[in-house]
Amino acid sequence: MLRVLAVVTMGTGALVLLGWFTLPIRIALLITLLVCAAVRVLREGSPTRSFIIHHSSFIIPMVAVAIAAALILIASGTTEPIRSPWSVVPAPFFILFALGVAFAVQVGAISGIATTLLLSSLVAILVYPIGFGFDHFIHAAAERIIAMTGALSPRPLFYSGHYGLVVLLASALPGVPIGLVDRLLVPAVTTLLVVPFALHALRALLPARTAVLGTLAL
Repeated sequence: MLRVLAVVTMGTGALVLLGWFTLPIRIALLITLLVCAAVRVLREGSPTRSFIIHHSSFIIPMVAVAIAAALILIASGTTEPIRSPWSVVPAPFFILFALGVAFAVQVGAISGIATTLLLSSLVAILVYPIGFGFDHFIHAAAERIIAMTGALSPRPLFYSGHYGLVVLLASALPGVPIGLVDRLLVPAVTTLLVVPFALHALRALLPARTAVLGTLAL
């Protein structure tokens, strides 16, 4: 049952990429999957099946590919009003990204998967150096007001947790602009928290390589 749920969750992720509006269903499936996996891990303990051997020879090429892809994104940065970042990102980036995914699957380590997902989540940040859309400017302005006055009226209950965390991190990192912390928070949380937990949960349900691919798909 859990394996079927995991496959369905990954399938809805593919449908989202194809333009199908299945995000609410996918989120519900993902939450259900993670809860079921957590219960199973707590009951049975960590899985003892062998995982993919960590090949140290892949680490340096993987890091080199990630750096090269990031440099391509930085060079593709634009302040022009474009509809999609992919209209300015050249083909070599996609080749490097595919290599990064291949390395992540081969190595099977959290670091490899996290590097690949971090790169994908930084596309908009690097291609749009001044920000994508207008939401970022509104959030950054609200966070600056909270940092200076300690409050914001009317209180934005929907974003209170996000604003509070951004202001707290910015105060702990002197010299780092609040706007930058706001833009990097989601990629950082995805890399440091979501990836390890999702990979550990899927390892309890699926074969090793499938668990890696599932984490990338999530």
